[in-house]
Amino acid sequence: MIKDFIRGFIFVFIMLMLYLIIANFILVFTAMDLGLYENLPLFMTIAVLVNIAPFVILTLVDRKRKKKMRKEIDEFVKHGTQATARVTEVKDTGITLNNDPVVQITLMVNPDMAGAFNHTTEVPVSRVKIPRAGDMVRVLYDPKDLSRFSIED
Repeated sequence: MIKDFIRGFIFVFIMLMLYLIIANFILVFTAMDLGLYENLPLFMTIAVLVNIAPFVILTLVDRKRKKKMRKEIDEFVKHGTQATARVTEVKDTGITLNNDPVVQITLMVNPDMAGAFNHTTEVPVSRVKIPRAGDMVRVLYDPKDLSRFSIED
């Protein structure tokens, strides 16, 4: 999950830089051919719009995505099933997030009404409260989609 976020961020950053380099290169050579350098206010307006447009578009898309994600999280919290789980295994991933280690944790989830199942996920944990095998935790999960899973604090 965290690795996917980092990969996505790097991809968007590289694509944005490529766009800016190519757009400005085209703008400069088009401006020479069209004589936009004689009309400096027009050239500056076009340059600012070309350079700001991707940031505006990314901001609007990100807002829409966050709103959708917030709605999905609210639905998950509202309709999710709570259960207790026993930690069966904890492995260090070597990743640190805000000075807290990210661990791969395997849980044996024991829902009240259904059979037990295992779930493995990566989560950041407090350095002073690292879970150990045998610890009991509360979890929230979607019985229809076991990949939707959350460990409660």
